[in-house]
Amino acid sequence: MIDYRAFMKQYLPEVDPTDANAVFAYGMSMTLVSVLTKCGNDLSRENIMKQAASLSRFVGAGGGPGAEITTSPTDFRLFSQLQLTRSTARTSRRSGRGVNAD
Repeated sequence: MIDYRAFMKQYLPEVDPTDANAVFAYGMSMTLVSVLTKCGNDLSRENIMKQAASLSRFVGAGGGPGAEITTSPTDFRLFSQLQLTRSTARTSRRSGRGVNAD
């Protein structure tokens, strides 16, 4: 989250860094950066889809403790479990039990 806060301060100082939409967008952007980095110089649609379909226990920014992304050629879901949290500017606590998306 240190990188996230630094990014927000530098590029989006007018946006509240605790806004869940901003946190989610940053996390998804970092996931895309990871996929494109794995593509190397081959930015064809086929290779981008191949790399996006082979994420294995990727830990993205802003996902919270234990949040990992795993995809496969038959399962493109980024999240298979959801966990509600209560967040403040300084802390984030899990609330209740996790829920499987299956």
